[in-house]
Amino acid sequence: MWLGLFGLTQALLVLLACRADGQGRTLLAFALLYVAGTALLWPLCRSFRLEGRRGFALVVGLGVLFRAAWLLAPPDADVFRYAWEGLVQLAGHNPYALAPDSPVLEGLAAAHPAVFGGMFFRQFTAIYPPLLELFFRLAAWVLPGTLGVKLLLLPVEAGVLAVLAALLARRGIRPGRLLLWALNPLALLFLAGDGHAEAVQLLPLLLGLLFFERGQAGRGFFCLGLAAMAKYFAFLAVPFCLRADNRRKAWWALAPLLLFLPFADAGAGLFRMLATFGGWHSGGLAAELLWPVSGGATPLLLGAGLLACLVAVFLAVQERLRSVALAFACLLLLLPTVHPWYLCMVAVFLPLFPSRAWLWLCGAMAVRLPVNWTPATGGLVGDWAWLTVAEYGGFLALLAWGVWRDDRMERERRWTRPASVSVVVPVLDEAARLPACLAAVAAAGGAAEVVVADGGSTDGTAALAERLGARVVRSAPGRGTQIAAGARAARGDVVVVLHADCLPDPGLFARMREALTRRPEAPGGAAAMRYAGPEGGGAGTGLVALANNWRARLSSIAFGDQAQFVRADALKAMGGFPELPLMEDVELSLRLKEAGPFLFLGRGISGRKPGVAASARRWRREGLRGNAAAVVLLLGRWLAERRLGLPRSPDHYYRRYYGLAADGKKAITPRQP
Repeated sequence: MWLGLFGLTQALLVLLACRADGQGRTLLAFALLYVAGTALLWPLCRSFRLEGRRGFALVVGLGVLFRAAWLLAPPDADVFRYAWEGLVQLAGHNPYALAPDSPVLEGLAAAHPAVFGGMFFRQFTAIYPPLLELFFRLAAWVLPGTLGVKLLLLPVEAGVLAVLAALLARRGIRPGRLLLWALNPLALLFLAGDGHAEAVQLLPLLLGLLFFERGQAGRGFFCLGLAAMAKYFAFLAVPFCLRADNRRKAWWALAPLLLFLPFADAGAGLFRMLATFGGWHSGGLAAELLWPVSGGATPLLLGAGLLACLVAVFLAVQERLRSVALAFACLLLLLPTVHPWYLCMVAVFLPLFPSRAWLWLCGAMAVRLPVNWTPATGGLVGDWAWLTVAEYGGFLALLAWGVWRDDRMERERRWTRPASVSVVVPVLDEAARLPACLAAVAAAGGAAEVVVADGGSTDGTAALAERLGARVVRSAPGRGTQIAAGARAARGDVVVVLHADCLPDPGLFARMREALTRRPEAPGGAAAMRYAGPEGGGAGTGLVALANNWRARLSSIAFGDQAQFVRADALKAMGGFPELPLMEDVELSLRLKEAGPFLFLGRGISGRKPGVAASARRWRREGLRGNAAAVVLLLGRWLAERRLGLPRSPDHYYRRYYGLAADGKKAITPRQP
């Protein structure tokens, strides 16, 4: 049923696009049919039941079939430029050196009046990278004109579908998800119908990522470089695929630069148009907001914003494919000019990472269609600003909701329903603070047991814990090592890590169990924290707590004083608790993110929902500025080194932060944690 409805929308769209008067795309009905097709994507995806190779083959076949139908639609003006630049090369000229209106090309224009007449900006030379130019040449050799370009793009798009299917199969994702790209109206209309050549970039880009997934880094870098020779944007993916063990092969990303050689006689003309078009802006969300305020400084601000976003993604999102997708998403939102087909560099990742926000934006591209919106809406919409709000407003709202809830569209794995909670408390000479912690755990309720993991205390902490009713596990010193020992001994379905200087609010453990029950796909998360006690008052520590909570919410990276919790079966599937002297909490967060949605339990607008109260003793002793700087620098360095696969001794960061080795010996500057 869903496929039939979708097919009907596409048939009507193609018929309207092919109207003899050329006005089909200006009708409100065209925009509404486009939106309806986008809205049908998710029901189509959910209802597709065929599995395995047959399922992928069917989806790829459907994608090619619908794209072939869109070949009937008239091409966009850009395709006339593609066809022209191919003809220029066949005639022995350099499209980077000669603009279409050059007197040298008058004979070529006379020989191909339809191609020449369909172009815009005839005073400009070529802007496209060399792989695209060579593709245009091949298309002109096969069949001069716009139809030759569109026909040659069809097998390239089929290749994109096949490689994307291979990526999904490798990750164990069902074939139905491929429909989010195979039948996406954005790709059907703007690529297959209009003829935009984004697929020439997407094919080597996805192929390169597939090679990285298979451990073939040299081929992967080469393909990424090849993709950048179709659209320079693809170079963005290179640093997100770089690691210490493949850095010697990264030079393969530069090998495709040799494609510039056939056009080298153009000199600076190879990049002249980049500077020209770089000063334009149209349709970019951030650019449209900033330009009226910052004027000519806007490109600089956008560049700085993009760099900051890319660094944040590089550090916080360490899974290769997801980080590449997010990098392109940041680029798209910060580009000064955004045409609808630019969105394809993000939309192609939807089968891997479905997103309500980005599906909305795919459908919202309907506002870019040449509809005269004022009469079409009875005067309701008479200002382009309202269309921009319609386009990006819903997207931003859904994006914020997704960040707030990590509301993934499909549950790829369901964990077992939790029934009991074990609290693991790592300790080392915490006799003074442990009684208050255990009393708070008892008052919070909902914990079936408390496991105290002692790392060799000399002040009687272990004996005190036993007298207070906790089960004591002894292990080698080191917080990660101790927590791992406690987690192995725990009997509950949920393991909560609680530091001895943290006090859980009443109802916190029940809230954790309820959250995991409501979200069976989530492996764990963390709770909102605040600083309390004699060291915790003041605006300074309040700001630190606020920053901690927002970092955990936005990046899904929590610290140990935020009462991290994880399902016992998920922890086992992840290989157990990370046995690191320091950064064990960050490593756990990264593993949780890779296993499923990360749950952050905030305190709500009223601030009354249960969280955890932590001690600010270190912040008071070391000073807010100095300690904050140390935390940020160490965290950033650790994330960068983990991302790049750079080796570090297990206690390197422990020594840097605490001034002593992980085993408590070889003190440099003795300080208590």
